[in-house]
Amino acid sequence: MGNSIAICPYEIEKSNDQNKATLGDHDLVIQSCQGNQSAFALLVSRYQEKLYRMIYFMVHHQEESWDLLQDTFIKAYHGLPHLKNPEIFKSWITKIAFNLTLNHLKRQSRFHKHSDDVLLNIANHKDSSPQKALEEEESRELLRKAISLLPAKQKSVLVLCDMEGYSYKEAAEILKCRIGTIMSRLFYARNSIREYLKSVES
Repeated sequence: MGNSIAICPYEIEKSNDQNKATLGDHDLVIQSCQGNQSAFALLVSRYQEKLYRMIYFMVHHQEESWDLLQDTFIKAYHGLPHLKNPEIFKSWITKIAFNLTLNHLKRQSRFHKHSDDVLLNIANHKDSSPQKALEEEESRELLRKAISLLPAKQKSVLVLCDMEGYSYKEAAEILKCRIGTIMSRLFYARNSIREYLKSVES
């Protein structure tokens, strides 16, 4: 994406060590805690694009997204020594990014519009009528409106599961709730979107 991320008070260069690049998160976390900056730079390289997409989906503002992404890695960098289980680094850092973004949105008191591609993915779940509706620009606006009316907790699950492809288990770990709760929120969110579209189309 062309942007470099200062993940600690000083810039860390990405490592060209191919051996390190093949290591799993567990080993890279251990090495990072031992002061190996190139190991943490590899973790940044591994997750920055995915985290950026998630953040941008929520705030829909490039500069704010990069700021939040940098804050995420700074917080993760300083918090690594307290991560008891390096195996959960992926869900751990996703949770950091997610919470920072939610707090940012609460301060801003707003949720931004979502991209048409993501809207299509959500609306097209086991139902063809939203897909047909998306053929018209007016219907796209209605779909955005439907999502804007969802409770924040349902929006959060949509971001993780429908946009970023996290499993129910991973989403539950990030949001600190049961898998059944994730499934329920996702069901009601998708159903609310369909019901809203049906109501305005009738």
